[in-house]
This record gives sequence, structure tokens and C-alpha cells, in this order.
Amino acid sequence: MIERPSLLAPFDRTAIEAGKLIFAGGPGKVAAFSRDEHQLRWQAEIDGTCGSLVLADDHLLASTEEGDLYCFTPKKQSKSLSSPRCKLS
Repeated sequence: MIERPSLLAPFDRTAIEAGKLIFAGGPGKVAAFSRDEHQLRWQAEIDGTCGSLVLADDHLLASTEEGDLYCFTPKKQSKSLSSPRCKLS
């Protein structure tokens, strides 16, 4: 189970766990934290407040309460995610 209080604001709105990472979102941001140490590994800015997160086929989908959908993909030869590949409004 994810311990949301241990995540740093503003990433405490929604969270999902995948392998050794926790992906979390909140107002204006999404991020990845190491599951064990809760250290920030990656973050990106979004317009609006992150309402839900989905991981599918190496893509992080972040929907906002304002109705936008962001898709983040892994950078080639890197463990971090790229800027949004697309934003659907």
C-alpha cells in the first residue's frame, strides 16, 4: 500500500505504484519517486491538477481534473521520462 503522507506536496493528490517506483501527481505536477526511499527521480509540469494516473506499455498517462490528458514516454537509453509526447484537450 502507498503511504501518501510520506510523499512531498504537491504530489499527494493521486499515486500509483509500479515496480520500484511510485508515480504521483497533484496541482500542476506529476512525478516519480523511488518506492523505498521516496526520493524524487523525475517530475514534469502539467496544466491543471492531476486527477488520475495510468501506466500502460511504458507510457505514463496523466489526466487532469480540467479534462486534459498527458502522455509521457521513456527517454531513449535513459530511465527518466520525456516531456509530454502529446496533450489531448
